[in-house]
Amino acid sequence: MTALGSWVWDCDHYQGRGEKTEFHPFRALWVARHPGGLSPTSPSGEAEGDLYVSTEATPAGREAQCAHETKGSDQFKSCSHTTADWVSVNGSYDLSLCLPQHRAPGNFRLVDRGSVNAPPLRFFPGNDGCGDLRFTVSAPAGRRVVIAKQLYWAVRRPPALDRLRLRFDTLLVRRAMDPSCPPGQPDCAARNESTLPGQIATAPGEWQLMWSVDGIWGRWPGTLAAKDGSTFRGGQTVDFTVPRGGSWTLVALARECDFGALPGWDGPGRPTLPCPRSNEVGNALGDDYPGAITVVHHGAALGRHVVDASTAGSTCPPSNVHGCYALTYTVSRVR
Repeated sequence: MTALGSWVWDCDHYQGRGEKTEFHPFRALWVARHPGGLSPTSPSGEAEGDLYVSTEATPAGREAQCAHETKGSDQFKSCSHTTADWVSVNGSYDLSLCLPQHRAPGNFRLVDRGSVNAPPLRFFPGNDGCGDLRFTVSAPAGRRVVIAKQLYWAVRRPPALDRLRLRFDTLLVRRAMDPSCPPGQPDCAARNESTLPGQIATAPGEWQLMWSVDGIWGRWPGTLAAKDGSTFRGGQTVDFTVPRGGSWTLVALARECDFGALPGWDGPGRPTLPCPRSNEVGNALGDDYPGAITVVHHGAALGRHVVDASTAGSTCPPSNVHGCYALTYTVSRVR
């Protein structure tokens, strides 16, 4: 991934030994999926590059601009809510995409995914198996520009491929991470729910689940009202392509919302998306993190799979030896 943005010290995230640095905001992203390999989204064997460029400042960009203008004065808040939602992305871009080694290049195609006022893009295939995507943005101040493109570059005589479909069957929540022990009562009856003490939170937990199927990202729809032992039925499917006999990955990341009582960017009564409004205030370290699932499959891995989440790096108490949740999914071939 190649990223372009405003690289800042974010003083609102003091870490005890200094501030955290971050892109605040990003202006452009270029993602080469499976660099030097074939894309999981192409059924015919193509390399893929995904491009996103936007002049939309987002709240992060508006805050950064007002930080420059107000220099820490009490005008910062009003400025950040009224300044223009625009940043410049003007300039010349040259981005690279490569085919797998020892594969002869074929045709290429550009797929638009919702661009607005986008300049023309040109792709220059090279004889060495790498090509360059080039374009120039020259927009007047205030003009909205969005470049959302997928570049697919085919190989001649692609390897044998497996077109697969993963269906999410069920999500089992073993520990909802709510209710939590309130301030001053670390040994309350709910101490096995979370390692983050001092939360003001009641059942159910408000769960969000994100997933990646070999680099294709998505999320379980909506907010899940989870209690200990809750089972949620899935139904989402993801189609993807892998070289026959090759490896592919499944990643799942869960989050339990703990700050529904605090206002987000949009003001009182509107917490930070996608978390819902509630009466909860969590630990200052952040939302509960139920843990991650990371599985590497070798070959098609057809059939039904049940995988436990890891407790490593999570706020799931280690006494939950099988993790705070489990995911069941089924892999089949797409005919």
